[in-house]
Amino acid sequence: MKNKNRRIIIEVVLFCALIFLVYREISNRQKITNLTQNLTDNSSLLYERGGIINEKTDSIKKYKLIERKFNQLEISISDRDYLKELGIKDPETELLNDLKKQKNIIPYKGILGGTMKIRNILVINRKWAVAYFEDGHIGGKLMLEYKIKNDAKIEWKLIDSWID
Repeated sequence: MKNKNRRIIIEVVLFCALIFLVYREISNRQKITNLTQNLTDNSSLLYERGGIINEKTDSIKKYKLIERKFNQLEISISDRDYLKELGIKDPETELLNDLKKQKNIIPYKGILGGTMKIRNILVINRKWAVAYFEDGHIGGKLMLEYKIKNDAKIEWKLIDSWID
């Protein structure tokens, strides 16, 4: 009888141990399933964000190309000569410097503490110019008409503007 009780106790202990191991295995499999699902979700999210980053990188590359082309355009020789006759010796530099002095020509306010400033100008001809402005956070363009007055004074008129 003593051996029989001992055997029953051992079988009960082994049965409990077996149930514990089965429970632990099921729990571990559930954890693996959850981790796999999280990994899949995170991979999808990274893939989506990677696409967004690639789109933004492409936009920056396009912007840089447009800016490079913008900076390579020049005023014609005849328009340059005309402006020189009116007292503007270096049209790009003098028009840019004068435009920078125009306090209210940019119709947008800076954001995040920035101040809008004219950064560059493209003199198209003796009448029109396009200027690039920014505040360090956002930027845009101004389409401008200008006239050279007496004593090489420059009068500016804003035709259109937009944020890039």
